[in-house]
Amino acid sequence: ILMGYRGSPNQFESATTYIDLKDKICELELYWRELNNACPSLYSQYDPSSDIATMVLLEDDMIDTVININSDTILGNNIAIQSENGGEGKILSFDNMYKIGSNTESNTLFSISEEKSILRLYQIILDNLLDTTTSPLILLTGNSAHINDAQLHIESCIFTQSGNAPLTELKHNLIQINGGTATIKDVSISNYLFSNGKRVINVETISSLQECQFIMSGTTISKIIQQGNVGGSGIKCTISSGSSIQIQDYCLFEECISESGFGGVLNIALDGGILNMKETTMKKCKALNGGAIYASIISMQEFLISQEVYFEECEAVGDNLLSGRGGAIYINLEQDSPYEFKIGYGVYFKLNQASKFGRDGFVYCKNIDDLNLEQLFLFD
Repeated sequence: ILMGYRGSPNQFESATTYIDLKDKICELELYWRELNNACPSLYSQYDPSSDIATMVLLEDDMIDTVININSDTILGNNIAIQSENGGEGKILSFDNMYKIGSNTESNTLFSISEEKSILRLYQIILDNLLDTTTSPLILLTGNSAHINDAQLHIESCIFTQSGNAPLTELKHNLIQINGGTATIKDVSISNYLFSNGKRVINVETISSLQECQFIMSGTTISKIIQQGNVGGSGIKCTISSGSSIQIQDYCLFEECISESGFGGVLNIALDGGILNMKETTMKKCKALNGGAIYASIISMQEFLISQEVYFEECEAVGDNLLSGRGGAIYINLEQDSPYEFKIGYGVYFKLNQASKFGRDGFVYCKNIDDLNLEQLFLFD
């Protein structure tokens, strides 16, 4: 069609192979900006520097190349991908959601970087990359300290590992966040097997140039098994000042297991930064220490777990002397770290187990006498 618009209608060129067709399309990319004269007025009103370019899936698809969202993206760097009739705030049944398959690919599927770059994913089904690759499925690189930060927004999507049981071990994270603003809303992630300490979400913001704002709401992560000795089968965070992790609005983590690591669901290291968790349930999760959560604190701006947070049937189980502690939570207060964490009102512990110490919680600190327990543990 583009060739027809560039010449007379009878000058269309044909292609006999996929490579030939791809080459011809690439030649036309320079003319995409000039389509105003050939396309309906709706396209002529599109401004790639500010408007959202929305890609609508009409059927299941496979992607065999990296989709980079940055300043060089031809259609603009504000991209939305959704199933037909989907979009922000919409609800689609599973049968009406389409899949982007990538389990034969070794490179990252979506990469978002640079200021003003935004990727929104709505009501689509995703799986994983090739099981042996170490690249993440989705990569966000940014700095939330900037006003126009790189952003990732995933809403009402479904993630599930490709293949049938027994699953093959994956050697990559699903989502890697190196700074930026990430929102995971009403998402379902289930049935994954990770090796080498990989996990669902990995957040690394150890530099002041990589501040991160991470918000998870209304999301379910379940039936995750992680091998290796790192921990955090669902989420692992290493954050510093200026970064925050918020988990809220009735998230559910169920049967998240780190076979040889610390923190069945969440392993978080704070040297500054914020962890705020509310309205969340962690159920039947398991690790060597901290059946649900393992936290290592050097310094922090805030560490608060409160308001309808439930730990149910979580386990810390291990054979050696240094494991089996904190059936639900293990907090490791490093040398000279502040004793200002809070397990607040509205936190409930039910039927948790620890093979050594701390059925519900375990705190490791320099001097137990310095802990003001009445101010730190406020739950009933």
